Amino acid sequence: MEKAGHACGIRWNLRGAGSWCQRGRCADDEALFAHLRNVRRTLADGRNVPAYVIFSDVALREMARMYPATPAEFRRVPGVGEQKLKDFAEPFLAVISEYVREHGRQVHFETARSAAIY
Repeated sequence: MEKAGHACGIRWNLRGAGSWCQRGRCADDEALFAHLRNVRRTLADGRNVPAYVIFSDVALREMARMYPATPAEFRRVPGVGEQKLKDFAEPFLAVISEYVREHGRQVHFETARSAAIY
């Protein structure tokens, strides 16, 4: 039996062909995630709010997995609504764009392997 998988979009077999998402985590780019956390901290400090008010770690991990390049792509990240799109798309998209330009996109072998099974 197959079912649409986790928010990362992986399809997985409920009979047990394992994927990272089944184990509670989707592949992401750890270095980009660290950069995104720094951006979040700077924005949070500037607003005098806790970092999670800007974005959760889950949202940042999705950004580090999806590499959104446009506001429309950024809007598809879980946790990004219209207000957060207006408030935060520009600084996060700039960091993601610069990171991709310098380092490229990480290939998520676990994700590709799991998706290729089906």
